[in-house]
Amino acid sequence: MEKTQGRAYLSVGALALIRGLAGPGLFSSMGVFFPYIAASRGLSLSALSWTVSLAALSGAVFLPAAGKMYERYGARRMTLCGILLTAPVFALFGVAGKLWMTYLLAVPFGCGTVLLVNLMAPLFTERLFGTRQGGALGILMAGSGAVGAAVQPLLAFWLASRGWQTAYFLLGGTAFCLMLLGFSQLPHLSVTPRDDPSAPSAETSRPHAPAKNKRRENTLVFFALFLFQGVVTGYSHFRQSFAMFHQTAGFSQGILSLSLTFSMIGAAVGALSWGALTKRRGAARCGSAVLVFGGISVLLFFFGAETPAAYLIACTLHGVVSAAIGVTVPALARECLPERDYGRALSRVMVSAPLATVLFMQLYGALYDASGNFSSSLWLLFFTLFTMLLLWWRCFGVSRAHRGRKSVSQDT
Repeated sequence: MEKTQGRAYLSVGALALIRGLAGPGLFSSMGVFFPYIAASRGLSLSALSWTVSLAALSGAVFLPAAGKMYERYGARRMTLCGILLTAPVFALFGVAGKLWMTYLLAVPFGCGTVLLVNLMAPLFTERLFGTRQGGALGILMAGSGAVGAAVQPLLAFWLASRGWQTAYFLLGGTAFCLMLLGFSQLPHLSVTPRDDPSAPSAETSRPHAPAKNKRRENTLVFFALFLFQGVVTGYSHFRQSFAMFHQTAGFSQGILSLSLTFSMIGAAVGALSWGALTKRRGAARCGSAVLVFGGISVLLFFFGAETPAAYLIACTLHGVVSAAIGVTVPALARECLPERDYGRALSRVMVSAPLATVLFMQLYGALYDASGNFSSSLWLLFFTLFTMLLLWWRCFGVSRAHRGRKSVSQDT
């Protein structure tokens, strides 16, 4: 038993390595290259930024089909496919001589990224840990964040010493080798979930309700999860505005460095905390807490324009809330949605993440250009989080999906 559990947590480490390299490592580093490419080739930053948008949109379109492919071909094969579509393609950005070539490469890169960032971790941990998925996801998210944090100083060194084209090759090649190392530690999963197949599922054990009511409840849960994923993803991308925010507030460069550090510390603490709280208190309650803490952090950003201490606390809370993206939604989807459709349902929920990436990034830029500050963006975030909180309470007030699973576990 201990050997099996140790093997499962070794797989969590491998998943954290792969996800950390694909998401925080490669995808989040795309914008770091743009100033160098713009200076070298005379391109505008707005034209280059469409590379990120195309990658995100391609991933959003591909996600529903990816969920079906995970069920048909297995998590391990699809993980290998994601590795082949991310790291090697990222290295090829260094030889893309024309802007249209960069746009073309963004399509497979975006598809590979969603396989590794959005679907791989929830589907593996659901099979390996079952009802203990939340805690495993918390550890995994903290580990992947640490991997991404380790990539950034290495990338900065390569850009300064080797140039942006060589840095593409070095980062892509290193990530590819490390991803394959992590892939070698992933288990071969059976078609059935880890939980005992002979045990009655929540769907069959809960009292029979009219099919129309079940469909209505599942639709409400899906709608809430879809919007929650999008709202928190959009909120998390406000981190890209920290540099401009501290300039408009007149803070020193040291405050900017501290803000990024505090945000990463908050993300690490948040990933572990949300995983433990999801396991003990349930994912629905954690979802409410995520939205409440998100609203508090936005209010602190308002005060942070004049007070560095409030600004740093807001950055820390921002990291804590952003870490919930990869923990709360997969765990709540497992609790509420039909088990047999977990992979497909989760892939449809995750579509909102890349869509929100494109939408919120464009909104942040447009609102800042129009007003010259981030007040409009912060009001937008606060209103969005507050509205989502009301919808969250409404949805899980009328839906018995999460209570049905809970009652089954208590009866058994």
